[in-house]
Amino acid sequence: MQQQWQPGPYGQPGYPQGGYAPPPAAGGAYEFSQMENTTIGRLGSRAKTWGICSIVIGLILLVLGVVVIIAAPGEAALPVGGVIAVAALQPVVSGGFYMAAGGAFKNVVDTQGNDVPHMMDAMKKLTNAMRVESIVALLAIVGAVIFGVVLAASH
Repeated sequence: MQQQWQPGPYGQPGYPQGGYAPPPAAGGAYEFSQMENTTIGRLGSRAKTWGICSIVIGLILLVLGVVVIIAAPGEAALPVGGVIAVAALQPVVSGGFYMAAGGAFKNVVDTQGNDVPHMMDAMKKLTNAMRVESIVALLAIVGAVIFGVVLAASH
């Protein structure tokens, strides 16, 4: 059986009939189809799940840093534990941004009539989450190298 194809709403090649929403009526707002909403909803759920995982990882690192500061013997305990505790901020902060992005993608699915503005908002929030995560990770790497050099030079 040959599948029927319709032109895509954005000028791209066609899509299977019934697979994606047709272009909006003249002057109307674009509304994502059920299939598109399912994909967007999955992305939102996964972004929220990753946000929760990141926050949990950050909290575990924070506890580990505090334990090292309190329980580890020697003069290196404070700087090493401090670095671990400060590094814990990255997954906690980026996790919050990922959770916000996930909620914004859920708004795309849960509302009617404003899909494109909600999608743009969700993409901005996801972009912010990725930006925060990459900047803080880069700062952590630079900080770790500086800390290692200073520690090595002091011995």
